[in-house]
Amino acid sequence: MKLTSKLRVLFGARYEETRSQVKAFDPRTRAEIIAAGYAVNAPATNGGRAVTLDGMKYQFESQPKVTRRANYHNWFPSVNVKYQFTRNFDWQAGWNQSIGRPPIDNLAGVTVIDEVAQRVNVANTALDPEYHNKYQTRLGYYFSGRSPGSVTLAFSKTTFRNTIQSFDYTAAEFGNDDPDLANYIFRSTRNLSDRVTTTKNMALGYRQTLGFLPSEYLRGVGVFANYDRTYVGQSGNGSGAPARRGNLTPHRVAGGVSYNYRRFNGSMNFVWGADRPDGGTYGQYYSQITKVDITANWKLHNYATLFVTGRNIRNAPDLWYRSPPGVEQGKSPYLRQMEAYGANWSFGVRGQF
Repeated sequence: MKLTSKLRVLFGARYEETRSQVKAFDPRTRAEIIAAGYAVNAPATNGGRAVTLDGMKYQFESQPKVTRRANYHNWFPSVNVKYQFTRNFDWQAGWNQSIGRPPIDNLAGVTVIDEVAQRVNVANTALDPEYHNKYQTRLGYYFSGRSPGSVTLAFSKTTFRNTIQSFDYTAAEFGNDDPDLANYIFRSTRNLSDRVTTTKNMALGYRQTLGFLPSEYLRGVGVFANYDRTYVGQSGNGSGAPARRGNLTPHRVAGGVSYNYRRFNGSMNFVWGADRPDGGTYGQYYSQITKVDITANWKLHNYATLFVTGRNIRNAPDLWYRSPPGVEQGKSPYLRQMEAYGANWSFGVRGQF
C-alpha cells in the first residue's frame, strides 16, 4: 500500500496447520524377554537387548506399534514499512511472527529403556512449537551508476517463547503404570512456557562492484564485508544465570573479493566466527574458526562452463573445548573433540540447456 510518494506499507497474514503421525515400536522390557525364555545381553553391554532373531522379534514386534500424533495450527501476521528519504537512501521497519517446530523425534521418537542408567527416553506428543516475534529496522544507502552496491545497517530483536528443553521426571510424575519401571527416571522434552529468550542483532554490511577503476581489466572487481553482533538474554529462569543458546555466534565477520571479466568469473570468500556455546552446559563451547572458500568458472559457450570450487581450503579443523568446573568459560580449557575433514575440491563441467 503506497500511502505517500515516499512511504509504503505492506501487511498480511498466513495460516498454517501442522499434523504428524508416526508409528513406533513398543519394546518389551528385559524382564519380559527373560521370562519368555530368550537370551539377552548383559545390561552393561547393551541394555538387556535380545541376542537372537526370535528374541528381537519378540522384544520389538510382539506388541502393537504405538501411534503418536501431533496437531497444531498457527497464524503468522506481518507488517513492513518503507520510507524513501532520497532515491538512494531508505529506511525500513517490520514485525512478523513465526514458529520453530519441534523435531520429529521429540514428537514421535522410539521409546528407549536404558536398564543400566535406569532411565527411559520417551517422546512427548503434546509438544507445542516454539513461538517467535521478530522486530527489525534497517537503513540502506545504494550506489548507482558504474559502481552499484550498498551500505546497510540493521538492528533486529527476536523473542523466543515456549522453548523446548529436555527434562527428567520421576516415574510417578510421568504417570508410569509399569511396576518394573517404578524406580526409573523418565527423560522427555517439554515446553518452557514461563521463560522468554531474547536475541538482539546488529548487522553492518558493505557490497560494491568497483566499476570506477580506470582499467577495463579491473572494473569487474567486486568486494563485500559483513559484521554481525548478536546478544542473548533470558527472563523467567529464576536463577539469574546467563542465558545460553546453543550454536549462537556472538561475533561473525564475513568478506570476500570477486572478479568478472568476459568468460571468466571467480571469488574468494572467508567467514570468521567467535567462540559459541555448545548446547546448554556452561563451560562447553565451540572454538572460533575461520574458513576460506574459492570458486572459479570459465564459460566455454552458452551451454557449458568449466568450474572449480574449494571449500575450507585452509583445512581449518572444528574444535570443541570445555573449561573446568568453577572456571569461567574460555579459561584453562581442554580439547573435548576435534573434527578435520580436509579441504573439499570439486572440478567439472556444468551444462545448461
